Amino acid sequence: MAELSWREAIIEVLKGQDDPMHYAEIAQAILDRELKTAVGATPAASAAATISISFSEEGDNSPFVRVSRGYYTLRSPGVTASPEVEAPAEIEDGSGFINAFGMYWRRDRVLWKSSPMLLGQQQPGSTPVDFCGQTGVYLLHDGNRVVYVGRTIGQDLGARLRQHTVDRLNGRWVHIPRQTDQRFHVMPIT
Repeated sequence: MAELSWREAIIEVLKGQDDPMHYAEIAQAILDRELKTAVGATPAASAAATISISFSEEGDNSPFVRVSRGYYTLRSPGVTASPEVEAPAEIEDGSGFINAFGMYWRRDRVLWKSSPMLLGQQQPGSTPVDFCGQTGVYLLHDGNRVVYVGRTIGQDLGARLRQHTVDRLNGRWVHIPRQTDQRFHVMPIT
């Protein structure tokens, strides 16, 4: 089967659905059914953007209907569209107070070299992303207990966490935070 466009893949997934689907579920179904193999790092955002572009370019001729925030179905008789068809908040500009968030990378699964890699992915099958270059607030955990709260200012997260493997906190923490774009629901790569 030839590689489908995002639009074609979304339509294919929604064809067999009686109930509306969230755009992240649509993206996961596309991956599960192997309708697309080149999905990049943010398949859920790509699905949402494709639907949003269809609304803005095709208007009432779009094959998609937004039934509630983030949930879509195919246009058919009897399907009522939500009056608001703007892009979901998850794909809007991320310039708010919290732009990145992540949690619980395992310290023992990171290769602590001069430039460590903190890999994560939006969902299974998407392209891995390295979050080592993030800056901001982080928490070090030992199980369910926070043992240290820090902030990266002049260096990235990876370099600062590497320092914690040899400083006074060495041996006191097991998990490290993982940071990501707010549109991601990141899972660690194992």
